[in-house]
Amino acid sequence: MKSVVLKDLYNMRGNGKSVLISFLILAVAMASTGVGVLYSGAILCSSLIVSTFAYDDRCDWAKYAVVMPISRNELVAGKYAMLTLLVVGGMAVSFLASLVSNAITGQIPLNQSGLQELLISTLAALVFALVYGSIAIPLILRFGAEQGRVLLLVALLVPAAVCFAVYQVGKWMGIVLTDQGVVLLVCGAAVAALVWMAVSYRISCGIFAKQEL
Repeated sequence: MKSVVLKDLYNMRGNGKSVLISFLILAVAMASTGVGVLYSGAILCSSLIVSTFAYDDRCDWAKYAVVMPISRNELVAGKYAMLTLLVVGGMAVSFLASLVSNAITGQIPLNQSGLQELLISTLAALVFALVYGSIAIPLILRFGAEQGRVLLLVALLVPAAVCFAVYQVGKWMGIVLTDQGVVLLVCGAAVAALVWMAVSYRISCGIFAKQEL
């Protein structure tokens, strides 16, 4: 699996400058929102997993990979490892960009409560990105990188719709979220995201196992 991740990193090294420029544009555009750069960065980072599939399709990587001493499940696991690496690394950069932008704009004061808000927002964005990416991977395996791009718009709406529904239900029930409640909710969402990633992995393995290469 390590070799699969290294292969994807090698293929994506040419995108480094464009990704960095995109981050800088997002940081400037979202500077006045406080945490906007975090969620924009989350979408950008998780979307990069599509590029790894596009590179694979371009050179028919899967046909060569299946004759190597590595199982199909390990190939799929490599994509989820790559997704996790992209999201965690991207969110670390997004957090630093958010610190800089808030230090300049003062939108969120960088005191104890402000830093706590940024950390919780970073964790929430990370959860969002992992869920989004875990929806994207089985879609791409099933429909291909090009057709899957359209369906990714739907994948983007799913976690957003779930968050909105939870918020509306809580509002209807008269639940008022305290700071502690927000922390518990985000931590619970993180656990749910890990469970969903495990389910998504099994779905992806099932899809890839049935493909004739």
